[in-house]
Amino acid sequence: LNILWALVIRKSYQAEEAFDFLVKGYLKSDAPVEAEFRGSLPSLLFGLLLEAPELFAKLWKANPGLSSVLPKEFSKMNADKINIVPKIANTQPSIMQEDVGRVLRQIEEQVSEEQAVGTFTADFLLSDNRIVEVDGPGHYFGPSTIPSGKTSFKMRILNKMGYKLFTVPFDEWDHIQSEKDKKSYLENLLVSN
Repeated sequence: LNILWALVIRKSYQAEEAFDFLVKGYLKSDAPVEAEFRGSLPSLLFGLLLEAPELFAKLWKANPGLSSVLPKEFSKMNADKINIVPKIANTQPSIMQEDVGRVLRQIEEQVSEEQAVGTFTADFLLSDNRIVEVDGPGHYFGPSTIPSGKTSFKMRILNKMGYKLFTVPFDEWDHIQSEKDKKSYLENLLVSN
């Protein structure tokens, strides 16, 4: 998926062929399509819509069965007018996310938790199109601080949609002990960039 997305960003002619192959494979129940792709297809298509709308429209027109197999957020789409119906995720916040949320509510007036944004769920949506994401170990490659492909993809698309993203990495938050320091950390984060 990361290579496929790189082809789209580089506007490579191979991106169209790769997407067409994968979408056709998705539509054939007997085709060997990776489970990761099946689960990521809605977000991948949403990203394609934002990054390369002409390619998205071409794929959509060439694969009329696609609307019948995608989740509800794509059910009202057609090639001429695209209307995303956001999916409300059924997720359980982590202890770290609950802690960050508690402190955020002390410094921000408007804090919406687990808010649907396109086909993604923002950990915290603040006023002025700001999003705070709480990134635990699963958001990174192994023991590194390099964001995973899925996390990088989400950040790129949310930025493209006009949101300003702020990330609270687990390895930084875990080292902050006092309430005063946590509050100071978030205040400084939200004025950065």
